[in-house]
Amino acid sequence: MSEFNKKELTKEEKKQYKDLILNLSYFVNNFNNLEEKLIKEKIKGLSIIEIHLLDTISKNPMKTTTEIANKQNITVGALMTCLKKLYEKNYLERIEDEKDKRIVHLKVTELSKPILKIHEQIHTDFIDKLIKQTSFNSSCDVVANMVELLEAMKKR
Repeated sequence: MSEFNKKELTKEEKKQYKDLILNLSYFVNNFNNLEEKLIKEKIKGLSIIEIHLLDTISKNPMKTTTEIANKQNITVGALMTCLKKLYEKNYLERIEDEKDKRIVHLKVTELSKPILKIHEQIHTDFIDKLIKQTSFNSSCDVVANMVELLEAMKKR
């Protein structure tokens, strides 16, 4: 991929560039709020952070707390605070490692599964709407590019 040079943009492209910045900002600022609103309408008694933790744990079974914290980009301390609430609500179980009792693995309970299904459906609805607005291949490209952008920004 070639380097991007703003100086080479035409007057019209510069206007489009400014619009692109505004639209990306709008999207980033509103996507999580919209997801949270949709989740709160359907799931009571859990925060968006708790639901995302359950989702991460369900997709990474038997991982340790440190591994889950790394995947969520949060500290182990912050993770432990959320996990305590999820244990109390019976959404998670702790499984001690057979070889090293100091290591605890995390697993979602059956009680979590309907919540995870609702959460997954919300994400599916977003993707389905994106595909309807563009095409399947374009949607794959958009999402892949957004992930690449996120990973590149993390490395800055």
